[in-house]
Amino acid sequence: MTRSRFLGNRVFVFLHLYMLCASHVVAQNSTLDSLNRLVSLAKQDTHRISLCISLSKAYRGIDGQRAIEYATSALDLAKELNSIRWIALSEHRLGTTYRLTRGFENSITHLHNAEIAYRRSGDLIHAAEMPIDVGLCLASLGNIEPALDTMTYSRRLYTQLLSSPDSATRHAAKVGVTWSYYFAFSSLHQANQLRRALEYLTKLETVTLEFGLIGELPNLYNSFGATYTEMGEYEKAIQYYTKAMKLAEENSRWDDQQRLLHNFSDIHFRQGDYSKAQELLQKAMTILLAHLPERLDYLAALYTSIA
Repeated sequence: MTRSRFLGNRVFVFLHLYMLCASHVVAQNSTLDSLNRLVSLAKQDTHRISLCISLSKAYRGIDGQRAIEYATSALDLAKELNSIRWIALSEHRLGTTYRLTRGFENSITHLHNAEIAYRRSGDLIHAAEMPIDVGLCLASLGNIEPALDTMTYSRRLYTQLLSSPDSATRHAAKVGVTWSYYFAFSSLHQANQLRRALEYLTKLETVTLEFGLIGELPNLYNSFGATYTEMGEYEKAIQYYTKAMKLAEENSRWDDQQRLLHNFSDIHFRQGDYSKAQELLQKAMTILLAHLPERLDYLAALYTSIA
């Protein structure tokens, strides 16, 4: 009976994934066609720049070269207009696109250019963000210490904005400070320097509580748990996952709940308790199908883990 129910669930999930994938592809192609038509019809250069940037974003996960071409077109148009704001946005898009396509040296160049243009346009928040992206490129190239230095530089820029008279700027600066710590952690984590990575998570926890960004705590505690899991310190991992789950349940954060169940399952799997691991994955699947059926990536990851 249990086996037939499991097989029935499997068929349902496969059909569900197939239908969602098909509808997603159709919708995505329709969006790209519409944007391409709008570019050819746009009469104002600023509209064309905006559409080229949108097309670059749309193509980034489909065709990296076309994404770069559209971002380059946007930058060329922005330079013709001599618009500092559009140059900053286009350089930023081009730098991000190169980073996502692993063209890290080109990415660093355009992100530096974007920082300068943002600063000239008076957008100090985005200017402070650029060194974080540069740091991610450096970390991907294996240059961990320079990566951490650029993220420290970003943190200093954000910290200077914490005293801004504008509340929106102060909030963005607080979020930026937390980003600088988180991406320093992720860079060290990527380099398998896990003990050192935990130091940055601890600093991140301190500023998150100081700034009152309570909504970020589930993700933070999940990162603690995942790191301790990789280190084989399962009891500490469970402690942090439990803290994260409590917050996720109190705030009906289904995304966090299913991810945490998946992570709890991973610990039981590593310990050889496969029955408990599968039970937790099935609970995560129930949450996804009930509350987040559109998240195909989560569904696919869960189903793979169950298999």
